[in-house]
Amino acid sequence: MDFVTDGLRGFVLGVLIIAFPSGSYANEERKNQIVDSYESYREAVRYSDGQLAADLMASKTLRFFEKARELALYGNRKQLLEVPFIVRMYALLMRGTQGFEVLESADAKDIFINMVSQGAISIHALDKVVLKSVEHSEYMAKITFSIENMIYPEPMIFVFEEHRWRFHLYGFMKFSLGALEESWVNAGVDTNHMLMTMVENVVQRPVSDGIWDTDPDGW
Repeated sequence: MDFVTDGLRGFVLGVLIIAFPSGSYANEERKNQIVDSYESYREAVRYSDGQLAADLMASKTLRFFEKARELALYGNRKQLLEVPFIVRMYALLMRGTQGFEVLESADAKDIFINMVSQGAISIHALDKVVLKSVEHSEYMAKITFSIENMIYPEPMIFVFEEHRWRFHLYGFMKFSLGALEESWVNAGVDTNHMLMTMVENVVQRPVSDGIWDTDPDGW
C-alpha cells in the first residue's frame, strides 16, 4: 500500500514540476524578455524604425511626449522657460522637426514614430550602454548599466503592459539631460543657447529665435 501511495505521490509531484516551471527558470525567462525588449528598442532606434520603437514605449513615456506636444503647439516663450529642461527641449525639437500642422493632427505616439524615423531621437546614448544586472518583479524591472565603465546612478525602468515589457524611456532621458544641463551650468554657458544649437544639429538648418514663440512661421 505504501509503495502504491508513494508511487502516486511521486507521479503527482512529477506532473506539477512539469506543469509549473521552477522559480529560477521563470525568473530567467522573464529577465531574458526584459533584455530582449531593451535590445529591440535599441535596434529600432538604430535603424530608424519608429513604429517598433513606439510599440516598445511605456504608456507613461508616451504621456510625457503628449505633454511636450501640447507645449510645442501652444506654449509661449515664458511657458517654455518655466518648464523643466527635458520638456522644453522636446517641445522645441517638435517645433523644429514636425511643424504646426503635424503637431495639431497627430497624437503623441505618431510624433514619437516620426521623431525616431527622422533621427531626432538617436542611438547615441544607448550605443555606450553596457547592461550589468536586471532586477524585476512581475510588472516592473530595473536594469543597472554602465556608460564608459561608470555605473549609472539611475537604472533603466521597464514595465509590463499589454502582454509585453515596455521601456519607460522618460526616466533615462530625464537623468541624462539633467546631467547635461548641469554640466552647461557649471561651465557658465547659456543653457538655452546650447539648446538652440542642439535643435539646429538635429534639424540640420539654422533655427531662428522665433522657435520660442507660438507663431509657426518662426519655427
